[in-house]
Amino acid sequence: MEIFKNRDEDIILEVAENALWATLTINREDRPIIQDEITELIKEAGIKEGFLNSLNSETNRVIGTSFKIAEVPGLDEVPSLDIFFSNEEIYFKKLPLNESNASKLIYLHKETPIGKLKIATYSLSKKNIRGEYLLALDGDNGEIAKYLGEGVYYNNETKEFVSDINGYLHLDSKGRLNVLSELVIEHNINREYGNIYILGNLRIKGNVNNLQRIHVLGDLEVEGNVYQSNIFVDNNFKVVGNIENCESIGVVCKGNITCEEIIKSKVFAGGEFISSGDISFSKVIGDELVTITNGGTVMASNLSSAKNIIVDKVLNDSTTISSLEITVAPYIKEELLLLSRELVYLQESNPSDAKIATLIETITTLENQLATKIEELLESEPEESIGITVNGGLEEGVILRVLKESQTVKEDLKDKKIELINLRRGKDD
Repeated sequence: MEIFKNRDEDIILEVAENALWATLTINREDRPIIQDEITELIKEAGIKEGFLNSLNSETNRVIGTSFKIAEVPGLDEVPSLDIFFSNEEIYFKKLPLNESNASKLIYLHKETPIGKLKIATYSLSKKNIRGEYLLALDGDNGEIAKYLGEGVYYNNETKEFVSDINGYLHLDSKGRLNVLSELVIEHNINREYGNIYILGNLRIKGNVNNLQRIHVLGDLEVEGNVYQSNIFVDNNFKVVGNIENCESIGVVCKGNITCEEIIKSKVFAGGEFISSGDISFSKVIGDELVTITNGGTVMASNLSSAKNIIVDKVLNDSTTISSLEITVAPYIKEELLLLSRELVYLQESNPSDAKIATLIETITTLENQLATKIEELLESEPEESIGITVNGGLEEGVILRVLKESQTVKEDLKDKKIELINLRRGKDD
């Protein structure tokens, strides 16, 4: 777009790319318009053809409103982008996210058509408003490039913009199409957001406080702390800070969980659980691994894994005994417990809820998976690497359990490294 202004800059003439049309805007209120001022701008812009009646019509001269004064005669179609989705919310990268507009977000899978560019088509003999011969613009790369942002490519065969990655559709301030791999919330979120269901990845640049329920089907990253919230994550969950007082349902993640301290919370990972701080008064599951780095302490907590627990020091509270347990599929067991409770609640409160059938199917699948894992364990030799390692020692009374065998620490072993490998077979080092 080319812009031409008079000396006082209160008359503005804009010429579209390829000089397909021109518009005029008048911002003068205190004195009349002299026609010569407009004529001079038209000459400066080089406009020679395609003048419309609106140029001489006073009715079109609304202060501050642009109107078209010239265009290519018989123009078939003005270049425009036709997006295949209608929700306005998809056009914002940073949302004041809540339950209502989260459900309106458009999440695209790779290779999904997004929109089509409607570009003017005309013969080579047609001239623009400057009297210049035009080239056919159908498929013009200059027009296409205007709309290409991140995560999007143009399919020359179908004449469509297509998602190149999985993510959220976003139209930026320059009108470019983007597919963002993650949704970003730039602030804290709290109970005002209600229940949130996100199809892709989510990053929160703040704290999560007292959130009733959030379910993220991709990765979730919280750059602050998590307080008193119920969180479900289908991939991995990273917390830069602490997880505190998440005691109702807690944090349930099918992948890995990394965080700093865990305080009075339930935290369950289907993959690895890695903490860089203390764990106190909590229940923690890491199906593949539970470990604490940086010399963190376990205080009055229950830790479970199907494979390995590696910690530094384990202590008790005056009322609560710590326990470290290697067991079969602890994550599946916990998931079964949560889903069974939800099923009972729905059957009692809303027996006609369509979700009941889905829950029953999911529970049956998990029960079969658990039965298979138990059968495999009984029929196979135990892995030598499965076990518990405590590098800094145990306080008297701590319970250690590897598969079917259990023992209670009879004396203070705070300064000794303890390794319990395959206690089921009597190996106790």
